[in-house]
Amino acid sequence: MNNREMYETWKERQRGTQPSTGFSGRVMAAVRQAESDRHRRTRLLLGYFERITASSWAKAGLVTCGALIGLARLALALEMVL
Repeated sequence: MNNREMYETWKERQRGTQPSTGFSGRVMAAVRQAESDRHRRTRLLLGYFERITASSWAKAGLVTCGALIGLARLALALEMVL
């Protein structure tokens, strides 16, 4: 039996099958939970961002880290070219 025949056989067996009681409710509950988790992570990330940007030392540290990373990438690119 090739894959297509196996799929057709499975499809025929599943044709009369009905979803269990409460299936759609469980699916929608899972979707709502996933959305809630995503929003919670976003709020957490925004909270960190607000705390970091509230301090001028933290801002300076972020800019310094960004500059160092940029310089390191530039040095690696020059190393590869030369």
